Amino acid sequence: MCRGNAVLIVNNSQDFLARLESEKFPLAGPACAKAVMLVEPVDFSVNTESAIDNQYMNLTVATDSQRALEQARGLAELISSQGIEVISFPGDRETPDAIFPNNVFATTVDRFIVGHMLHPVRQKEAERQDIRAYFRSLKNQEIDLGLKDCVAELTGTLIVDSARHIGFCGMTGRVNQAGLKAMHEAFDLKMTFEFKLRPEEYHTNVIMMVLASRACVISIRAGLPTRLYPRRLQGHFLTVPWY
Repeated sequence: MCRGNAVLIVNNSQDFLARLESEKFPLAGPACAKAVMLVEPVDFSVNTESAIDNQYMNLTVATDSQRALEQARGLAELISSQGIEVISFPGDRETPDAIFPNNVFATTVDRFIVGHMLHPVRQKEAERQDIRAYFRSLKNQEIDLGLKDCVAELTGTLIVDSARHIGFCGMTGRVNQAGLKAMHEAFDLKMTFEFKLRPEEYHTNVIMMVLASRACVISIRAGLPTRLYPRRLQGHFLTVPWY
């Protein structure tokens, strides 16, 4: 357990649950984002560098860049049709993983956070001045974890219950202890649950997700405790395991 300077990071599930029972974590903020950011898949391809530690990338399967672009634009139109603002940025063939911008860029109510990526090809994404300029125009506080000696792939590795200010961080090569602490502070979390992912998993968001602070979907294969939230939150927060 790490505690100091308002940092509360626990790595034992029983300790985590006990603190949820004894301490107050009310719904104290927005549970959902008010807009969506997308990076279009221009000349999309599978990134061989990232595939080294990502079992979900299949280098033997050919990609269809035109279809990927059409799907991305179709998704943007669908989201917009629901009254949700979509901010789109052009992709770059030199950074094919840029279509996963949540690993590199994140926001809170009043902060713009830039991650520190593991692979050099993804570190290039964080250098994009057009994206930085857009978020700077919103007058949010900018926190650049790339300036720290850490690895922190933001909401790929860290799942956030935004309304309660609680984080769940799966430890892999895509985040280290310094990165965990840096993200906990950057997202202004009240508590973060630290746990190990299996070697074949690279990001937490492929095995669990918090949905609008009302549901938590967890892969049973991940070996995580499915009772992550105590009884007093049941009816407000539903845990749904999947295989």
